[in-house]
Amino acid sequence: MYRLFVIVLLIGVCVVIAGFYFGVLRFGSDNAGGLTHVTLTWDKTKMQEDEKKALEKLHNLGHQDKEPVESP
Repeated sequence: MYRLFVIVLLIGVCVVIAGFYFGVLRFGSDNAGGLTHVTLTWDKTKMQEDEKKALEKLHNLGHQDKEPVESP
């Protein structure tokens, strides 16, 4: 059971790190009236744009025009 918890925790940490790396997750703070507000923002539009770009690249990967190889 402990190993399963560690594996799930590591997967969660990897998802959070990837989110920050690709710009989908943002961390921010604001001080107003002696209070500190901490926010974590998940940018769904950025995620959808990246998904469309990845799908286009995958689609184009399968349909690349191959140049004929010339024999010497």
